[in-house]
Amino acid sequence: MRNYLLSFSLLFGALFLGLWLVTSKYPTYFMDVDAAIFKAHLDYIKQCDTGDIAIIGDSTPIAGYLPAEIGPQVRSLSLGGSTPVEAYYIVEKMLACQHKPKAVLLSFTPFKLNERAVEIFWRRAVEFNLLSYPDLTDTLKVSRDFNDKWYFGEKSLFDLDAYLKSYLYSNKFPPYFMGSFIGYVKDSEKTGHLLWRKDFNQRFYTETLANNGQHFFGTLPALKPDHARDLESELNGYDVSRLKDFYLKRTIRLLAKNNITTYLNSCPRNELAAQHYPANLLAHYKAYLHQVAAEETDVTVVTP
Repeated sequence: MRNYLLSFSLLFGALFLGLWLVTSKYPTYFMDVDAAIFKAHLDYIKQCDTGDIAIIGDSTPIAGYLPAEIGPQVRSLSLGGSTPVEAYYIVEKMLACQHKPKAVLLSFTPFKLNERAVEIFWRRAVEFNLLSYPDLTDTLKVSRDFNDKWYFGEKSLFDLDAYLKSYLYSNKFPPYFMGSFIGYVKDSEKTGHLLWRKDFNQRFYTETLANNGQHFFGTLPALKPDHARDLESELNGYDVSRLKDFYLKRTIRLLAKNNITTYLNSCPRNELAAQHYPANLLAHYKAYLHQVAAEETDVTVVTP
């Protein structure tokens, strides 16, 4: 019995360490395609190849803005689903390079400025290697300063659970990646190919680099008005989160400190989906962007 338990423990330990190696070193082998796209964007930053104009925002600029059509030295460094919180840390890493862009276009859909836009913080920003443990502790401090509970939940004794989660998640503790592993298994069963995600993600990674950071996500069939709903359609009202406001202005001020012009983009929205938005959502969103531009230095709002 003792030998059986010892063998089981050793096998379990070896399997767990193997999974930890995969989550740490080979994320695009089992994660969804957004990981491959953002890996290309992070590699641009690591190589200090951020162009003269950098586009930073959510999935809208990844798919909808074509760097090659804007100019020869334009790079998209966006993270799908991101908010000004994640954008700040992208900019911070980008500015560690000696070469810096002359201008940055910040582009977020209305939902990404709302307090409910938190889902990708852990599932993408941390899992895709954007946020380190020091970044997470910085975010935790800011969240507590604003009494924001969306990112880290209620405060416990000395915030130990938040610090522990931040440490384990940033060090790729395997249990936090179960959602991605389950998706990998389902895709492997559908395709009959064990390394389908690896090969698929490698193609997306290569194409993203070739397109200066841009990549399409595919197309959908024509939508009927009743089915054309997006994240903004789920809101009952609209307010800009105080935390998102802080991070947006923090990002703009960091850029201004480095003599970089900021352009705030008022994102185009699908006119069918907009029929389901709360009243005055778009007006409030656009007014907020213009207010920020008026308050901050060297900021211009651009509208498609």
